Amino acid sequence: MKVIHRSSTGYLAAVLTLMAISIGWFLSKPNTPWVLGVTKRSSSPDVPAELRAPEILSKPMEYLSDSVRAEIYKQRTDRVREYCKYMPNDTIIADMKMQEPDEVNEADFPMVVDPIHKILYCELPKVGSSNWKRVLIKLTDPRFSDIRNVLAIRKPRKYDHYNLKKINAYPYEERVEMLRTYYKFTVVRDPIERILSAYKDKAHEEFRGKAGAKVQELLKNQNRTKDFEEYDIESFHAFVQYLIARGPEAAAGGHYGVRVRHWTRFYDICHFCAIDWDFIGKVESIYEDATWLLNEAGVGNLVSYPYFKKATATDTIKKYYQGLSRETLLRLSNQTNKFE
Repeated sequence: MKVIHRSSTGYLAAVLTLMAISIGWFLSKPNTPWVLGVTKRSSSPDVPAELRAPEILSKPMEYLSDSVRAEIYKQRTDRVREYCKYMPNDTIIADMKMQEPDEVNEADFPMVVDPIHKILYCELPKVGSSNWKRVLIKLTDPRFSDIRNVLAIRKPRKYDHYNLKKINAYPYEERVEMLRTYYKFTVVRDPIERILSAYKDKAHEEFRGKAGAKVQELLKNQNRTKDFEEYDIESFHAFVQYLIARGPEAAAGGHYGVRVRHWTRFYDICHFCAIDWDFIGKVESIYEDATWLLNEAGVGNLVSYPYFKKATATDTIKKYYQGLSRETLLRLSNQTNKFE
């Protein structure tokens, strides 16, 4: 089935080029992947172009029939398996065998566990992970079983308070059994949008510099708050240069820290090729994808994914990226291809 993507997002041509070289906006040129039950055919990273091509829909997901959606979702996981056949091995599963639960850095493999409904969710920063943790809290914590809107659950990052656990908290044999039998999913996001979102949330103060707050205050006092955006765009461009100079390998192998993980490539966080995924959703179609996967996991009658306003508008993406040179965008594209 030929799948064509909606063109209403209207990204700059250069930005579209960046997105096009990443597989479905979430696959990368990984270091050490391995798919459970799949024999790799080569260790070469030269993945065929058709596997790197982005997912393109004929119309927004909400207007597609169930049969078409089912095919799209199947194509996503199939493409991950096919892509990973070209890659070297990821040893994350074997490495866990050598470690006791308290010896494992949970950031190395942030797979959240719902042992009641047998669901595993790999949380990726800047991809709606807080809301997915709220969903899992409602499913596993009896104190919240009766709430209608999971947004009523405050500070979902407090795992101990909600008795929420990651897979590394369990003995090795249980981890392997969970990875083999549980419903496994994650949600990804357009890497270009994610990088900008990460900058605004976690890196803006550093890259605006010490003068940034002063400039912002001066412009605010002069009722020129909008002018600060130009200053901020320059700071974002410095952040892009940092990503290019730093390279995608800097955080490979885990231990990338709470802040840096917000722009670490998806592969290094969730080990895409070490898991035989049941579902891979996208922020771009989150409501349709969430409804589908929750029903498929057998909990659609118990919880719904909450509505929220998109944080990074298309116009904002244009403004922040359009000042970058073509050479910089091409260099970032190589980094983005590995980051995501």
